[in-house]
Amino acid sequence: MEESGRTAAAARTWMLRLGDGREFGPADPDQLEEWARQGRVPHDGLLIDSADPSQVRSVFSEPRLARVLKAPPTTPVAVAEAPAGAAPGLVPYRNPCALAAYYCGIFSLLPFIGVLIGIPAFILGIMGWINYRKKPEIKGGVHAWVGIIMGGLLSMAWIALGFMLAFNSGF
Repeated sequence: MEESGRTAAAARTWMLRLGDGREFGPADPDQLEEWARQGRVPHDGLLIDSADPSQVRSVFSEPRLARVLKAPPTTPVAVAEAPAGAAPGLVPYRNPCALAAYYCGIFSLLPFIGVLIGIPAFILGIMGWINYRKKPEIKGGVHAWVGIIMGGLLSMAWIALGFMLAFNSGF
């Protein structure tokens, strides 16, 4: 007997009457709930039993509709995504001058070609620092300083070492 009661309740359909008198349906509880989730069921709407039109009740009297209608509205929020493979905050992907200065500064440690890489590291570091000062949200201040210090100091060191070797070897 309980099984037939569930079947009868599940088979029940309703007409939805809006405040302006328009009616939609018949719709089963699942369809009404979907309409409510889509925002198509107003708070002042009425449910009319399709089998017995004398039964009119508020949309809030149906528990599934009441849950949806009483829930706070949700709005999609745009989330900024970092490029794949980049750690936001650690890699200044929006300040390419600072990033290039950093790598050039590190590679300026290499003998013989260090001076050729150190000078661009110094120049790119200054450009990256200027970009960072104009827009701090792009990050890269530390990367720019690494390029400036490593590129500048190592370029001078390689040049000094070159002069020392040249004058000590009898050139």
